[in-house]
Amino acid sequence: MKRRNILIGLAAATLLIALGTGLTAAQGKANAGTTAMDTVLPKRRTAGNVAKKQACVIYDLSTPGESTVEVPSFCTDGMCMISVYHDAIMGAFAPGLSWPLYYRQDSTDDSWVGGPNIALGGVSFSDGAGVNGDGSSDAVFIGGTSTDGGYVRVYDDGASESSPDLWTIESMPSELFTEASLYVCAMPSCVQHNVSAEAEWAVEVPDFCIDDMCTVLMWHDATFDAFGPGISWPVHYRQDSTGDSWIGGPNVALGGVSFSGGAGVNGDVNRESVFLGGQTVQGGYASLYDDGTPESSQLLWTIDFAPDDFLTQASFYICPWSCSGSAMLLYRLYLPLVIKGM
Repeated sequence: MKRRNILIGLAAATLLIALGTGLTAAQGKANAGTTAMDTVLPKRRTAGNVAKKQACVIYDLSTPGESTVEVPSFCTDGMCMISVYHDAIMGAFAPGLSWPLYYRQDSTDDSWVGGPNIALGGVSFSDGAGVNGDGSSDAVFIGGTSTDGGYVRVYDDGASESSPDLWTIESMPSELFTEASLYVCAMPSCVQHNVSAEAEWAVEVPDFCIDDMCTVLMWHDATFDAFGPGISWPVHYRQDSTGDSWIGGPNVALGGVSFSGGAGVNGDVNRESVFLGGQTVQGGYASLYDDGTPESSQLLWTIDFAPDDFLTQASFYICPWSCSGSAMLLYRLYLPLVIKGM
Protein backbone atom coordinates (compact mmCIF):
# COMPACT_ATOMS: atom_id res chain seq x y z
CA MET A 1 0.00 0.00 0.00
CA LYS A 2 1.05 3.56 -0.39
CA ARG A 3 3.01 4.37 2.75
CA ARG A 4 1.66 7.84 3.50
CA ASN A 5 0.15 11.10 2.39
CA ILE A 6 2.40 13.86 3.65
CA LEU A 7 1.15 16.87 5.56
CA ILE A 8 3.80 19.57 5.84
CA GLY A 9 3.99 21.85 8.82
CA LEU A 10 5.01 22.11 12.40
CA ALA A 11 2.95 20.89 15.31
CA ALA A 12 1.44 24.29 16.01
CA ALA A 13 -0.21 24.32 12.60
CA THR A 14 -1.64 20.82 12.84
CA LEU A 15 -2.47 20.07 16.45
CA LEU A 16 -5.62 20.74 18.42
CA ILE A 17 -4.28 21.12 21.93
CA ALA A 18 -6.76 20.47 24.70
CA LEU A 19 -6.90 19.75 28.39
CA GLY A 20 -8.96 16.75 29.32
CA THR A 21 -9.28 13.15 28.29
CA GLY A 22 -9.01 11.41 24.95
CA LEU A 23 -10.20 7.80 25.09
CA THR A 24 -13.99 7.78 25.17
CA ALA A 25 -15.33 5.20 22.70
CA ALA A 26 -17.06 2.17 24.22
CA GLN A 27 -15.15 -0.13 21.86
CA GLY A 28 -11.84 1.16 23.20
CA LYS A 29 -11.13 3.50 20.31
CA ALA A 30 -9.28 6.75 20.89
CA ASN A 31 -11.46 9.80 20.53
CA ALA A 32 -9.62 12.29 18.36
CA GLY A 33 -12.45 14.78 18.60
CA THR A 34 -13.38 16.51 15.35
CA THR A 35 -9.81 16.61 14.07
CA ALA A 36 -7.56 13.94 12.59
CA MET A 37 -4.86 14.68 15.14
CA ASP A 38 -5.06 15.98 18.68
CA THR A 39 -2.88 16.20 21.75
CA VAL A 40 -4.06 15.80 25.33
CA LEU A 41 -1.81 17.43 27.89
CA PRO A 42 -1.67 16.29 31.52
CA LYS A 43 -4.05 18.08 33.85
CA ARG A 44 -2.54 20.62 36.21
CA ARG A 45 -2.07 19.24 39.69
CA THR A 46 -2.23 21.15 42.94
CA ALA A 47 0.03 20.41 45.87
CA GLY A 48 -2.87 18.77 47.65
CA ASN A 49 -3.35 15.95 45.15
CA VAL A 50 0.24 15.16 44.16
CA ALA A 51 0.66 12.38 46.74
CA LYS A 52 -2.56 10.80 45.61
CA LYS A 53 -1.49 10.89 41.98
CA GLN A 54 1.83 9.22 42.79
CA ALA A 55 0.34 6.42 44.91
CA CYS A 56 0.67 2.69 44.49
CA VAL A 57 -2.06 0.42 45.81
CA ILE A 58 -1.68 -3.28 46.62
CA TYR A 59 -4.58 -5.72 46.94
CA ASP A 60 -4.33 -9.20 48.46
CA LEU A 61 -5.81 -11.65 45.93
CA SER A 62 -5.41 -14.84 47.96
CA THR A 63 -9.04 -15.14 49.16
CA PRO A 64 -10.83 -17.98 47.32
CA GLY A 65 -13.85 -17.23 45.15
CA GLU A 66 -15.14 -13.97 43.73
CA SER A 67 -14.58 -10.62 45.44
CA THR A 68 -14.27 -6.96 44.49
CA VAL A 69 -11.68 -4.20 44.80
CA GLU A 70 -11.89 -0.48 44.10
CA VAL A 71 -10.52 0.89 40.84
CA PRO A 72 -7.82 3.32 42.04
CA SER A 73 -8.88 6.88 41.28
CA PHE A 74 -5.63 7.58 39.41
CA CYS A 75 -6.61 4.97 36.78
CA THR A 76 -9.57 7.15 35.72
CA ASP A 77 -8.60 9.77 33.13
CA GLY A 78 -4.98 8.77 33.69
CA MET A 79 -2.65 5.92 32.84
CA CYS A 80 -1.82 3.32 35.48
CA MET A 81 0.51 0.34 35.56
CA ILE A 82 -0.54 -3.09 36.84
CA SER A 83 1.51 -6.11 37.93
CA VAL A 84 0.37 -9.31 39.64
CA TYR A 85 2.54 -11.34 42.01
CA HIS A 86 1.97 -15.12 42.12
CA ASP A 87 3.83 -17.81 44.05
CA ALA A 88 3.33 -20.64 41.54
CA ILE A 89 4.70 -21.56 38.13
CA MET A 90 2.25 -20.54 35.40
CA GLY A 91 3.28 -21.55 31.92
CA ALA A 92 6.77 -20.25 31.23
CA PHE A 93 6.54 -17.81 34.16
CA ALA A 94 8.09 -18.84 37.46
CA PRO A 95 6.89 -17.36 40.79
CA GLY A 96 7.23 -13.58 40.91
CA LEU A 97 5.72 -10.41 39.49
CA SER A 98 4.13 -10.50 36.07
CA TRP A 99 5.24 -8.33 33.23
CA PRO A 100 3.46 -4.98 33.60
CA LEU A 101 0.10 -4.20 32.09
CA TYR A 102 -1.45 -0.80 31.47
CA TYR A 103 -4.97 0.51 32.02
CA ARG A 104 -6.82 3.78 31.47
CA GLN A 105 -10.54 4.33 32.18
CA ASP A 106 -12.50 7.28 30.85
CA SER A 107 -14.74 9.13 33.28
CA THR A 108 -17.28 10.20 30.66
CA ASP A 109 -18.53 6.74 29.66
CA ASP A 110 -16.46 4.32 31.81
CA SER A 111 -14.84 2.77 28.74
CA TRP A 112 -11.29 1.58 29.25
CA VAL A 113 -8.30 0.52 27.24
CA GLY A 114 -5.58 -1.80 28.49
CA GLY A 115 -2.88 -4.12 27.41
CA PRO A 116 -0.93 -5.69 26.09
CA ASN A 117 -3.58 -7.87 24.47
CA ILE A 118 -1.37 -10.89 23.92
CA ALA A 119 -0.82 -14.48 25.05
CA LEU A 120 2.82 -15.34 25.67
CA GLY A 121 4.52 -18.25 27.41
CA GLY A 122 1.24 -19.81 28.48
CA VAL A 123 -0.01 -16.58 30.07
CA SER A 124 -2.62 -14.18 28.65
CA PHE A 125 -2.52 -10.57 29.72
CA SER A 126 -5.44 -8.24 28.85
CA ASP A 127 -8.59 -8.23 26.72
CA GLY A 128 -7.50 -4.77 25.57
CA ALA A 129 -10.75 -2.85 26.02
CA GLY A 130 -14.13 -2.82 27.71
CA VAL A 131 -16.72 -0.72 29.50
CA ASN A 132 -16.55 -0.94 33.27
CA GLY A 133 -20.08 -1.25 34.61
CA ASP A 134 -21.85 -2.60 31.52
CA GLY A 135 -22.20 -6.11 33.03
CA SER A 136 -19.86 -7.76 30.52
CA SER A 137 -16.79 -9.40 32.09
CA ASP A 138 -13.77 -8.15 30.16
CA ALA A 139 -10.36 -9.08 31.50
CA VAL A 140 -8.09 -6.39 32.92
CA PHE A 141 -5.63 -9.19 33.74
CA ILE A 142 -6.09 -12.81 32.64
CA GLY A 143 -2.88 -14.51 33.77
CA GLY A 144 -2.11 -18.20 33.61
CA THR A 145 -2.96 -21.41 35.45
CA SER A 146 -0.79 -23.55 37.71
CA THR A 147 -0.38 -27.24 36.91
CA ASP A 148 -2.95 -28.10 39.60
CA GLY A 149 -5.55 -25.59 38.39
CA GLY A 150 -4.80 -22.53 40.54
CA TYR A 151 -5.36 -19.09 39.02
CA VAL A 152 -6.32 -15.48 39.64
CA ARG A 153 -8.13 -13.16 37.21
CA VAL A 154 -9.09 -9.47 37.29
CA TYR A 155 -12.26 -8.39 35.41
CA ASP A 156 -14.02 -5.07 34.98
CA ASP A 157 -17.37 -6.68 35.95
CA GLY A 158 -18.56 -9.91 37.52
CA ALA A 159 -21.53 -11.80 38.90
CA SER A 160 -21.62 -9.74 42.10
CA GLU A 161 -20.93 -6.26 40.69
CA SER A 162 -21.31 -4.10 37.60
CA SER A 163 -20.01 -0.83 38.99
CA PRO A 164 -17.61 1.47 37.12
CA ASP A 165 -15.80 2.00 40.43
CA LEU A 166 -14.98 -1.67 41.03
CA TRP A 167 -13.05 -4.58 39.58
CA THR A 168 -14.00 -8.23 40.13
CA ILE A 169 -11.37 -10.69 41.37
CA GLU A 170 -11.72 -14.40 40.63
CA SER A 171 -9.25 -16.40 42.71
CA MET A 172 -8.78 -20.16 42.80
CA PRO A 173 -5.97 -21.09 45.20
CA SER A 174 -4.51 -24.56 45.03
CA GLU A 175 -1.82 -26.63 46.69
CA LEU A 176 0.79 -24.99 44.44
CA PHE A 177 -0.83 -21.57 44.13
CA THR A 178 -1.37 -20.07 47.58
CA GLU A 179 -0.54 -16.36 47.35
CA ALA A 180 -1.23 -13.51 44.94
CA SER A 181 -1.17 -9.71 45.08
CA LEU A 182 -2.31 -7.01 42.68
CA TYR A 183 -0.06 -3.93 42.38
CA VAL A 184 -1.55 -0.82 40.74
CA CYS A 185 0.59 2.31 40.34
CA ALA A 186 -0.18 5.72 38.86
CA MET A 187 1.68 7.06 35.83
CA PRO A 188 1.08 10.81 36.22
CA SER A 189 1.79 13.67 33.82
CA CYS A 190 1.53 11.67 30.59
CA VAL A 191 1.15 13.51 27.28
CA GLN A 192 -1.23 11.87 24.79
CA HIS A 193 -1.29 12.20 20.98
CA ASN A 194 -4.30 10.77 19.07
CA VAL A 195 -4.26 10.21 15.30
CA SER A 196 -7.04 9.11 12.97
CA ALA A 197 -6.06 10.24 9.45
CA GLU A 198 -3.28 9.15 7.10
CA ALA A 199 -0.40 11.57 7.39
CA GLU A 200 2.90 12.38 9.03
CA TRP A 201 2.39 14.54 12.10
CA ALA A 202 4.99 16.62 13.93
CA VAL A 203 4.66 16.52 17.73
CA GLU A 204 6.80 18.02 20.47
CA VAL A 205 9.32 15.97 22.41
CA PRO A 206 8.22 16.42 26.04
CA ASP A 207 10.73 18.29 28.19
CA PHE A 208 10.86 15.34 30.59
CA CYS A 209 12.37 13.14 27.84
CA ILE A 210 15.44 15.41 27.51
CA ASP A 211 18.27 14.65 29.94
CA ASP A 212 15.91 12.24 31.67
CA MET A 213 14.16 8.96 30.97
CA CYS A 214 10.61 8.69 29.67
CA THR A 215 8.27 5.88 28.66
CA VAL A 216 6.33 5.64 25.38
CA LEU A 217 3.19 3.51 25.03
CA MET A 218 1.12 2.99 21.89
CA TRP A 219 -2.59 2.16 21.73
CA HIS A 220 -4.04 0.80 18.47
CA ASP A 221 -7.50 -0.44 17.53
CA ALA A 222 -6.29 -3.21 15.19
CA THR A 223 -4.45 -6.51 15.47
CA PHE A 224 -0.71 -6.40 14.85
CA ASP A 225 0.27 -10.05 14.42
CA ALA A 226 0.27 -11.56 17.95
CA PHE A 227 -0.88 -8.30 19.57
CA GLY A 228 -4.63 -7.69 19.58
CA PRO A 229 -6.15 -4.21 19.89
CA GLY A 230 -4.95 -2.50 23.06
CA ILE A 231 -1.98 -0.80 24.68
CA SER A 232 1.46 -2.06 23.78
CA TRP A 233 4.31 -2.95 26.02
CA PRO A 234 6.47 0.15 26.46
CA VAL A 235 9.62 1.54 24.97
CA HIS A 236 11.89 3.89 26.91
CA TYR A 237 13.73 6.97 25.64
CA ARG A 238 16.32 9.49 26.78
CA GLN A 239 17.62 12.43 24.70
CA ASP A 240 20.79 14.36 25.48
CA SER A 241 20.42 18.13 25.41
CA THR A 242 24.03 18.77 24.38
CA GLY A 243 24.14 16.87 21.10
CA ASP A 244 20.52 15.73 20.66
CA SER A 245 21.59 12.09 20.55
CA TRP A 246 19.16 9.65 22.13
CA ILE A 247 19.02 6.09 23.32
CA GLY A 248 15.91 3.93 23.47
CA GLY A 249 14.70 0.42 23.77
CA PRO A 250 14.12 -2.40 23.90
CA ASN A 251 15.51 -2.84 20.41
CA VAL A 252 13.66 -6.08 19.71
CA ALA A 253 10.95 -7.61 17.56
CA LEU A 254 8.39 -9.65 19.49
CA GLY A 255 5.14 -11.18 18.29
CA GLY A 256 5.41 -9.40 14.95
CA VAL A 257 5.91 -5.97 16.54
CA SER A 258 9.21 -4.07 16.44
CA PHE A 259 9.83 -1.69 19.30
CA SER A 260 12.75 0.79 19.29
CA GLY A 261 15.58 1.54 16.88
CA GLY A 262 17.81 1.75 19.94
CA ALA A 263 19.63 5.02 19.24
CA GLY A 264 19.77 8.05 16.98
CA VAL A 265 20.29 11.79 16.74
CA ASN A 266 17.11 13.84 16.79
CA GLY A 267 17.28 16.57 14.16
CA ASP A 268 19.94 15.05 11.88
CA VAL A 269 17.32 14.19 9.19
CA ASN A 270 18.05 10.45 9.47
CA ARG A 271 14.81 8.67 10.28
CA GLU A 272 15.24 6.40 13.34
CA SER A 273 12.34 4.69 15.07
CA VAL A 274 11.44 5.70 18.60
CA PHE A 275 8.57 3.18 18.43
CA LEU A 276 8.21 1.29 15.13
CA GLY A 277 5.21 -0.91 15.95
CA GLY A 278 3.62 -3.55 13.74
CA GLN A 279 1.34 -3.83 10.72
CA THR A 280 -2.14 -5.10 10.03
CA VAL A 281 -2.80 -7.77 7.41
CA GLN A 282 -3.51 -4.93 4.95
CA GLY A 283 -0.32 -3.05 5.81
CA GLY A 284 -1.73 -0.37 8.10
CA TYR A 285 0.66 0.95 10.73
CA ALA A 286 1.38 3.62 13.33
CA SER A 287 5.00 4.56 14.04
CA LEU A 288 6.92 7.23 15.96
CA TYR A 289 10.24 8.56 14.54
CA ASP A 290 12.83 11.10 15.65
CA ASP A 291 12.70 12.81 12.20
CA GLY A 292 10.39 12.79 9.22
CA THR A 293 9.08 14.72 6.23
CA PRO A 294 7.31 17.46 8.24
CA GLU A 295 10.26 18.11 10.57
CA SER A 296 13.93 17.55 11.32
CA SER A 297 14.04 19.42 14.60
CA GLN A 298 15.68 18.20 17.81
CA LEU A 299 12.54 19.36 19.64
CA LEU A 300 10.06 17.34 17.56
CA TRP A 301 9.14 13.77 16.71
CA THR A 302 7.17 12.51 13.70
CA ILE A 303 4.11 10.27 13.97
CA ASP A 304 3.63 8.32 10.72
CA PHE A 305 0.09 6.94 10.54
CA ALA A 306 -1.33 4.82 7.70
CA PRO A 307 -4.86 3.55 8.46
CA ASP A 308 -6.73 0.84 6.60
CA ASP A 309 -9.92 -1.20 6.98
CA PHE A 310 -8.68 -2.57 10.31
CA LEU A 311 -6.57 0.23 11.78
CA THR A 312 -8.57 3.44 12.13
CA GLN A 313 -7.09 5.15 15.20
CA ALA A 314 -3.97 5.11 17.34
CA SER A 315 -2.62 7.00 20.35
CA PHE A 316 0.85 7.54 21.75
CA TYR A 317 1.30 8.16 25.47
CA ILE A 318 4.58 9.67 26.70
CA CYS A 319 5.11 9.48 30.46
CA PRO A 320 7.99 10.78 32.62
CA TRP A 321 10.52 8.89 34.66
CA SER A 322 11.54 11.04 37.62
CA CYS A 323 11.47 11.11 41.40
CA SER A 324 7.99 12.61 41.09
CA GLY A 325 6.87 10.28 38.33
CA SER A 326 7.24 6.81 36.91
CA ALA A 327 10.73 5.97 38.16
CA MET A 328 9.58 6.36 41.74
CA LEU A 329 6.57 4.22 40.94
CA LEU A 330 8.76 1.42 39.61
CA TYR A 331 10.87 1.74 42.75
CA ARG A 332 7.77 1.48 44.90
CA LEU A 333 6.39 -1.43 42.91
CA TYR A 334 9.19 -3.71 44.00
CA LEU A 335 9.22 -2.66 47.67
CA PRO A 336 6.93 -4.06 50.36
CA LEU A 337 3.91 -1.79 50.76
CA VAL A 338 0.83 -1.83 52.92
CA ILE A 339 -1.58 -4.40 51.53
CA LYS A 340 -5.23 -3.48 51.25
CA GLY A 341 -7.55 -6.31 52.20
CA MET A 342 -10.34 -7.62 50.07
